[in-house]
Amino acid sequence: MAIVPLANLSIEPEGIRAREVVRDAIYYEMARHQDDYTVEIQDIAKTDKILCKHDLSEKEASRFSGGELCRILGVDAVLKGSVFKYLSKGALEQVAEKVVFDTVTTVSEIKASLAIYDAADGELVWQQDFEQKGERLSTVDELRKNVAWSVARSFPYRKKKLGIFREATGF
Repeated sequence: MAIVPLANLSIEPEGIRAREVVRDAIYYEMARHQDDYTVEIQDIAKTDKILCKHDLSEKEASRFSGGELCRILGVDAVLKGSVFKYLSKGALEQVAEKVVFDTVTTVSEIKASLAIYDAADGELVWQQDFEQKGERLSTVDELRKNVAWSVARSFPYRKKKLGIFREATGF
């Protein structure tokens, strides 16, 4: 399975790299649990190299259907999606806002939609929308890790495990 570059639809200044950092977090969390899956997760550098070989920019690749991307990348499934909001408000900024204005108006936030498509018929296999707002003094890094963990945990190509193991580990 390949994780293609995500479409970045966020308008926040810190969202410029949103698609890249969210994709990286998902890849690294899934790679950590590779042994739990029935499919191999393709290295994102390899995915990018194949897209480049086909003269597809990240933006162009996001416009292709899941089935088309599977064929181009030579994989059985593909994860694609969009980042709609990526607001990064560091803990220091939140403390300063609290001291100066006696309130914290915004905290870190991520909003994204992700989907997995099967190569056989190009059909949607899994989809999840994420909208996470951090608590006070939380960072966007924590939220990004939460999104990646949620994807890895709900990944549809998981090996069957004993219930006791799953309860003990969360996987």
